[in-house]
Amino acid sequence: MKKSLLALCTFAFAGLIPVSAEEWNSIGQGVYYEDLMPALDPAIEAGQHWAVDIEESADVKGLYRFIPYHRYSPIAEYLEGPDNTYMIVHAENPDKVWIEDFEPYPDYGIFSFSQMCAETGWDVSTEYKYGTLSDGCISFPDRSVATVDIMSEEQGWINTTVNGLFKIYLPGAGTVTDDYSLYISYGYCGSDNRVPVSLTLGADVVSVKYLLTKGLVEDVDDSYLAKVASEGVAAEGTEIVVQPKSRGVHTLVIATLDATGAPRAGKTAYVYGSDDEDGEWESLGMTWYNESFVAGYYEEIPEIELNVEIQKHKSVAGFYRLVNPYAAHPFCTSVNHQGHNHYIYIHAEEPDYVYIENSPIGADFGYGEGRVTSTVANLLDSGCTMAAIKTAGVDFGTLEDDIIEFRNWGLWYGERDYFDGDWTSTGEHFRVRVPSGGMSGIDSVSDAYSMEPEYFNLQGVRLQDKPDAGVFIEKRAGVSRKVIVK
Repeated sequence: MKKSLLALCTFAFAGLIPVSAEEWNSIGQGVYYEDLMPALDPAIEAGQHWAVDIEESADVKGLYRFIPYHRYSPIAEYLEGPDNTYMIVHAENPDKVWIEDFEPYPDYGIFSFSQMCAETGWDVSTEYKYGTLSDGCISFPDRSVATVDIMSEEQGWINTTVNGLFKIYLPGAGTVTDDYSLYISYGYCGSDNRVPVSLTLGADVVSVKYLLTKGLVEDVDDSYLAKVASEGVAAEGTEIVVQPKSRGVHTLVIATLDATGAPRAGKTAYVYGSDDEDGEWESLGMTWYNESFVAGYYEEIPEIELNVEIQKHKSVAGFYRLVNPYAAHPFCTSVNHQGHNHYIYIHAEEPDYVYIENSPIGADFGYGEGRVTSTVANLLDSGCTMAAIKTAGVDFGTLEDDIIEFRNWGLWYGERDYFDGDWTSTGEHFRVRVPSGGMSGIDSVSDAYSMEPEYFNLQGVRLQDKPDAGVFIEKRAGVSRKVIVK
């Protein structure tokens, strides 16, 4: 059996063009049973099911659509991010139900599902495999959908739905049982170290408990959830407010409980304590910071130099911090400091072993609040000793000739709304100058702007002259800003 190249490319053969409805009406909440992903990842359990909001075409009776892998789905949790791709189901003929080709998580470029029937372009020698609609349940036969085998060199089609569990209950025809699910929404930090966490609970959840622990707790298994159930703080309502007692990352583990008090589901969040500690720090004035955390994360954002305030700790020699380093970044979409400053903490007490603390930056570049860390900091927060980290050969930065620099790797960046803040290796060209007796007469942004400017496009390419119109980057003595000329 095979799928025709024409169908793969265009769908443009007579009679086989999928209906594209212009208007959809919500008909309520149905239930989706998963049996597509397990063929690609055996860790995904076939037959797990969850609620979905189903819409019907205003023009075509029996034409439905819904988003299977929404933010409250187990697949979104497993893949550490939701998808907004609709599955479109043609049930105009209850005896010949079919779905249009379904390609969720398009940014990944690896998921492609196609029902083996004429409408989707399959040419098979055996009977086409349609689903049926009966008593409000749309069910599909075993091996009725194919997917691309991403693990093979040939990238050929293989069967999915091999368990015969792929089905959809329309609203009113089915319910989700034993729903102890938990979904959370939170920011990294909050005013007065009070971090609110919103809870969305499954219908069968009886109670919720949580534990907040300093540092990183990464092995949250059943035994740890049992610990949360026995030792945790009971939540009241659908919001909890946690209060970290000290600066730095804390692990929040939340568990849903059944009527016996046993844990049924759990979620982990990383929240941060903040402390301006004004009496412990003194300003060294303004300095130049070569920004490479965000630049290494976004292809379209160039490395730029930012003029930021740097402070040193009064009692810990070689301990520095940059104050609100992204407040003036030209590509930052919003800054939220929740009643306190945000910092990049740089430990340069040992010039050959420089590292950066795990901390939020209070800036949003499009996918929620960002945070920065280093491999060293994460190991320390997980309980490793500095001696063991040095022996392991982990990448450190250096302090030499008043320049703090990371020449290789060892730095990480993440954003709250992109894969739950998961880390991406970045920051290869991180550099900060530690002022020593002034900075060539430039002590502030206003002084810097008295110097001759340079101009760059948004890809970081230098321009000969200032553009008459458009969007570009202006740089004066290392201070960069985005300029819009209409």
